[in-house]
Amino acid sequence: MRHKDGISIDWCPINQVSLLQEFIDANWKRDHVLARDADLLRWQHAYPGDSEKLSVLIAQDAGTWLGMLGVIQFGFCVNGERISGAWLTNWLSLPEPRSRGLGRQLLQEVLLGFTMVGVIGGNAVCQRILGALGFEIRDSITRWVRVINLTSLESLIAQGGSSNAPNLEKQSALREALKHPKSTNGSSTTLRIVDWSEDAAFRWDQAWRDRFAIRIVGTWRDAEYLRWRYLGHPRFRYVLRFAEDSSTGSLRGLLVYRIEAVRDSCEKVMRVVEFLCDEEAGILLGAALINEGEDAGVAFADFYCTSSKFAEPLEKNGFLQETLPTRLPELFQPLEFAPSALTAALWVKPKVSADNSAFFRSDNLYFTRSDGDQDRPR
Repeated sequence: MRHKDGISIDWCPINQVSLLQEFIDANWKRDHVLARDADLLRWQHAYPGDSEKLSVLIAQDAGTWLGMLGVIQFGFCVNGERISGAWLTNWLSLPEPRSRGLGRQLLQEVLLGFTMVGVIGGNAVCQRILGALGFEIRDSITRWVRVINLTSLESLIAQGGSSNAPNLEKQSALREALKHPKSTNGSSTTLRIVDWSEDAAFRWDQAWRDRFAIRIVGTWRDAEYLRWRYLGHPRFRYVLRFAEDSSTGSLRGLLVYRIEAVRDSCEKVMRVVEFLCDEEAGILLGAALINEGEDAGVAFADFYCTSSKFAEPLEKNGFLQETLPTRLPELFQPLEFAPSALTAALWVKPKVSADNSAFFRSDNLYFTRSDGDQDRPR
């Protein structure tokens, strides 16, 4: 498609991955993970139904690359109805074409082609621009944390070696706040935990359609999505668990997490990326999560989610919203204590909702840190 000033915008051919990596390295961020890991780039930006393309828009003028916009295509669920969605990543225009509105042209291609468009983890400039264009802006996605091993957490904090790490006074307050987290034994007469299998995947699709999708505004999280996002990840190993009602065989909950070793440290952390359950199943899965964290020796677990109702069973297992005396580290390669928040910018076409802000303030909104590109190697 031709655009004004002779600039063309099209999807990146798969045989130009190396050129794309060079462009990212030179113009986005030196040694960015997508510039050095072609497998991750091909996985993250796979183009559904066309293996000859990457889901990355490239702007060119006579063969010279001027800008790019990464797009992660996904199904978006609106209370059981599936529509097209797109997460934006790596939105870049070189300075001269930027003055001619190239960034806006790239974005417009996505807004025309997809019904829901969003960004998780956008910087301040991105948030300001998208807010001016009518996106619903969230300055922070709520984070829940649960200390698993206080001694390991104290060791982790002591290893920070940064002026941003909590001082001794804050460490003391942190210990007091989390010394005796409430928990539950997660007992149930009919529920049990099962691992991923093809049989469980089949039953998850049934549960997703009949039990969960009808009350979700968020990513379409059927078995195909779980295979791509978690089982097919080229670098991370995720653990998938389901809560099964043994009396009926139906699935009533989903838990996905991974354990990450902190760089240059013997400590580990647990990142929960899916927790979609009814209350009883959630209490059982939450208790199992803590037990597995204890067995693995992790310092703490965290979970980011756009709606507090999905975290209620975790709270019954001692998870707290992060209103603690100091923020726990969020990045681990390397360990970073700098105060930060996971932002979001969300937009949906008027044919879905005439009030963009009200639509995304729904209690049914379920996005986590694994949406977009915010749970990946750094």
